[in-house]
Amino acid sequence: MKILLILLVIGIAAYILWVQQSEINRKCESRRQYSDLWDFYHFVGTCHMNEKNRAYISDRIKSERSLSEDDKALHIVDICEEVFDARFNR
Repeated sequence: MKILLILLVIGIAAYILWVQQSEINRKCESRRQYSDLWDFYHFVGTCHMNEKNRAYISDRIKSERSLSEDDKALHIVDICEEVFDARFNR
């Protein structure tokens, strides 16, 4: 009975590690595939708040929204827009 319990605990731990690793791999794949958009997201969140950056970000969001057909890319653009609105349009 103790051996069965130990195997069950080891099995649950292995399953948890597998789920975590698959989530990490999914995020890494997204970062690799959409690296330009993730870099833009970082820029939106960390740039200095001035009119030049505001205009650039606004134009880039409009441009990315019109060019992107992929749902994941549009989701990243939406996130960038939310951060932009929070920082520049209080």
